[in-house]
Amino acid sequence: MEIRKAGLEDLKEICELGYQLSLDMSALEPGYFAVAEQREAPMRQAVLEETKDIFLAETAGKIVGFACVWQSEPKPEENYLVPGKFAYLSDLVLLPESRGMGIGSALLAACKNWARERGIFRMKLDSLCKNEVANHLYEREGFRPVVQTMWAEL
Repeated sequence: MEIRKAGLEDLKEICELGYQLSLDMSALEPGYFAVAEQREAPMRQAVLEETKDIFLAETAGKIVGFACVWQSEPKPEENYLVPGKFAYLSDLVLLPESRGMGIGSALLAACKNWARERGIFRMKLDSLCKNEVANHLYEREGFRPVVQTMWAEL
């Protein structure tokens, strides 16, 4: 297994994996998340911009997962947050048959190193409460819940 940065030539496969993420999210919370094609434009932007990156996990020449990370900081209206840069992990997805083999941890390590190289020492992510497998990975990798988003049907 190899972890590498994505290039524009990888966009088609990244979007296919993004579709897998929408399948996973919809299966866990069908009332809130729809199955949707991954739009190419944000993935292209992540590949091209200096403050964003996508890391790919490749096994036997096949892309089996990716993680998208970018540099962020609190918005002016978020003056209640501690100031300073942080890394935001917007996506981490693996093909179902590639889960449980340490690939998610390897992708997270690449994203953490990316952040440290930029002088960033905090990372944020969002994860579905029902995504117990991913949440277990994140907690094992040093993440902890801070904010919980709640919804109500009216």
